[in-house]
Amino acid sequence: MNGRREYHKGIDLVGLDDITVYSVCGGKVRNAYQKDGAGNYVVVTMDDGRRVFYMHLKSFNKKTGDTVKKGEPIGVMGNTGNSYGAHTHLEIRKETGSESLDINEFTGIPNIVGRYYYEQAENEEEEEMTQVKFNEMMDNYLKEREQKGSSEWSESARNFCERNGIIKGDENGNKKYNMFVTREELAEIIKRVSEIF
Repeated sequence: MNGRREYHKGIDLVGLDDITVYSVCGGKVRNAYQKDGAGNYVVVTMDDGRRVFYMHLKSFNKKTGDTVKKGEPIGVMGNTGNSYGAHTHLEIRKETGSESLDINEFTGIPNIVGRYYYEQAENEEEEEMTQVKFNEMMDNYLKEREQKGSSEWSESARNFCERNGIIKGDENGNKKYNMFVTREELAEIIKRVSEIF
């Protein structure tokens, strides 16, 4: 995902319906952060000393020193650290050092190649993902979102916000209801709400 080819010592899991990360084992929890690598991550150390890593999390459900049982939630899938898309990197290591063991054998989850954004056509050759290609994909995705109309279920809420001047749109009056909101825009919306009420 970062434009380099290298041995990947684990598996990347993407949650579509549920982005909660559940522990694959019981043990003691340690939370950490690594800016240029794992991002927010949790390590669960089992009784025999082996350690299971859950990397790139958005947030933690457990704190350092807690014990966790197999199947308990430990965090939320994210995109922190050296990551180009929301996922959880799952890896198992020996009790000391950084040597990785076979996570597939441990979990029973098959390690298969997949793509986050599209189905590969039968005759399409696999291309190496670079930051430039990723940026192009995101630009196209955002353009498609911008062209989408608003959903029926939100009509009364949209009408309320427009009537009360909470949502005004851009200089051309375009509301762009399917676009993301920045923190700066959110601050402006909250300010407008507080002025009304």
